[in-house]
Amino acid sequence: MRLLHNSFNPAEMVFFAKNFPSDSTSSSGAGLINRKSFYLKNPIAIWSKQLRNALSLIFCLFTICSFANEHLAYKLVKELPHKKYQARFFRILSFAEEINASEDLLFEICRTLKYFNEIPGFHNRDYLEKQTTLLHQGAAALWASENRNVSYKPIGNKEHLGFLLSEGRKQFGAFKKRTPPHTEVAAWDLSHLFGCTDHIAPSCALSFQGNPGSYQPFVRARVENRLFQTLDHLPHYHERVDTFTFWKANLFALVLGHTDLVTSNIPITKWGNLVFLDNENLFSAHNRVGFTADGTFILPIIDFMVEWPQAHVPLTTQEAKILNTLLAKWKVVDLDTYFDHPFTRLKLSERAVSALKERIAKLSPVKKGQTYAEFFDAFYPGLKRGREVLVPLIEKITQVPHSPYSALLFVACCRGWWEGLTQEEDQKLLEWVEKYHGPRGQ
Repeated sequence: MRLLHNSFNPAEMVFFAKNFPSDSTSSSGAGLINRKSFYLKNPIAIWSKQLRNALSLIFCLFTICSFANEHLAYKLVKELPHKKYQARFFRILSFAEEINASEDLLFEICRTLKYFNEIPGFHNRDYLEKQTTLLHQGAAALWASENRNVSYKPIGNKEHLGFLLSEGRKQFGAFKKRTPPHTEVAAWDLSHLFGCTDHIAPSCALSFQGNPGSYQPFVRARVENRLFQTLDHLPHYHERVDTFTFWKANLFALVLGHTDLVTSNIPITKWGNLVFLDNENLFSAHNRVGFTADGTFILPIIDFMVEWPQAHVPLTTQEAKILNTLLAKWKVVDLDTYFDHPFTRLKLSERAVSALKERIAKLSPVKKGQTYAEFFDAFYPGLKRGREVLVPLIEKITQVPHSPYSALLFVACCRGWWEGLTQEEDQKLLEWVEKYHGPRGQ
């Protein structure tokens, strides 16, 4: 490969000799330009040269990083003590040689094995089992998108566009456009540390058609296709979720600071499990209802499930015992080792990390006969203030029924973009906020 900034080809020499006469002759003969003089007299040429130098450097660095990741991936796989998973990783590496997004896949392999070797919470066969399955599915989906006649079904909106890939009845999963995609990946990682992989959709960072994003395998589940919630028309399939599953999933969402568990983001599987698919809006930096520094009204968590019938079912003695064992393990999860690890791309703000640790520290043991609604109201007492008063105001604005929590969501998240909201109605909502949650800046 010829480095552009180190030499000219003959055509370049002829062009420059004709258009930029030489003010001195070189040792090779008259008519050839003096390069030093040429660059001193032509600033555009200087910029062009610097640009070519930069592009060459970027290409070299990318090539070096690619080779480094490939070398590291093969080294880590060879050192893996489990032959079964070693064979699986070699199969994934063979995929990496045949697809365009090989750099992402190599990084994910390195990240997985580095976590396995260096973070105790990931050093188990279950982690290897789930990660090799996830990466193999992602690699197969990328390969199919480049070599097979797959169909693409758009999902999401323009800002967070994604595609569900399929070929006939075979579902390859979804690629979501995320910039960056690291929040959903971190949610999946933390689900391993907290023992909640059954409630978070597996995710890894893989580029698709040149766009950075996350990949998720296909999850067969039912979900309501609407934003708001009304307690009079909850779907019958909600009844599949038992009390213990309900508590565990909601407690984990509470710890993560999930702020997007609206009606359309709570899938329920055939077997009654809750699997959260959209995990982009996590790690709330606020643990109370109130205002940000710029005066925006905020909620520390958005979770419509706190109004489901399961939230009012008392815990049995056995359920309380199992949950308390789980909560005790959560208290000692080493978050610093994970977030400080060089292969962890998600970098939370100091405030968000502090809020996350505060939520974990605030988790109290549960008791027999306690309901999740009682636990939640004690954890976030500010959320219940004035909700019943708010409902008729929001129903008048939207012309659709609302539950109390759904009405609260409208004020915090929908007020700014809702068409038809009059200035008088907006003023009434602001008065409600200041009455029950204090004036701005407080």
